[in-house]
Parts: sequence; structure tokens; C-alpha cells
Amino acid sequence: MVATERDTDRIVEDHKDLVWHLVHRTVADREVHEDLFQEIFLGVLAGLPRFRGRSRLSTWIWSVALHTCLRHVNRSRRRPFLSLDEWLETTGAEPAGGEAPDPAAGEARAHLEAALARLPLKQRLPILLCHVEGLSQREVAAALDLPLGTVKTNVFRGLRRLREELGVNADAYL
Repeated sequence: MVATERDTDRIVEDHKDLVWHLVHRTVADREVHEDLFQEIFLGVLAGLPRFRGRSRLSTWIWSVALHTCLRHVNRSRRRPFLSLDEWLETTGAEPAGGEAPDPAAGEARAHLEAALARLPLKQRLPILLCHVEGLSQREVAAALDLPLGTVKTNVFRGLRRLREELGVNADAYL
């Protein structure tokens, strides 16, 4: 697939929100967001001739973006993920500024955040992508370049560990 300048502009325009939200929610260092954003699209545009169409273009771009973010995290050895509170705040799931926060909800969120932090990354990441980002397990498998069965197993085992730790249905928290 040979992309013209018009095609590349359209690809960036159509997928910029997807990439920006992933970078914003995955990398804690806000100073590198713009650099990563540009690095991702340079990688996407450079890799476009190798895109085989086995998945949707947005899934492939998500995968490139996710791997770029994870490489950055591994290189920088900084905390890779925002806290759940920061994540919820960026998605607009927090109460509006005028509302008083519910202390019970805050306590439950703190327990969930602590339990999620104790999960291995291979379980935590698919759970967050499925239950917070709303991706299907098939999309998570494509984005992480893992077999679907591996993603299903990691989500199942991660949720089971959360249930054990929290003493309730972890799905109610997510």
C-alpha cells in the first residue's frame, strides 16, 4: 500500500484521538506525550507498506501505538501506568467539579487500584484495555500481538485474583 500525502494526512486525522488517548493513559510522563505521539505516527506511516490488512487499520495502529509506549516505558524505567484515579479523571468518569466525592466510592477505588497494581502486567494490561477502554478481547489480542486464548486466560486469571483480594465480584469495580 503506497500512501500519498493526502492519505497520510487522513490516517493521522482519523486516528489521532485513538493514539492520543492511549499515550495519555499509558505513559505517566506527560512531558513525552507529544514526542511519543509523533513517534507513533512516524512508525505507522513507515510501516504502512507492510500493513497486510489482516485486521482493521485502527487495530494495527493501536498495536503500533501500544508497543511504542511500552518500549518507551522500558527504556525510561519510569512508572508505566497512571493510577486508576488519574485514568478515571482523564476519561471523565470522575464526579463533576461541583459534586462532593463519595467516600465509599473513593475507598473502593483505592482498594481496586492497589489490587490492580499487584497484578502482573500481563494480566493488568488486558483487564484495563477490556474493562476500562472497552476493547474486545479479540482487539486486545491483536493490539498486544498475543493469541486470543492467552488474552482470555490473562483476563480470567486477573479477574479471579481481584475477586479473591477484594472479596467481591471484581467486574462490579471495573
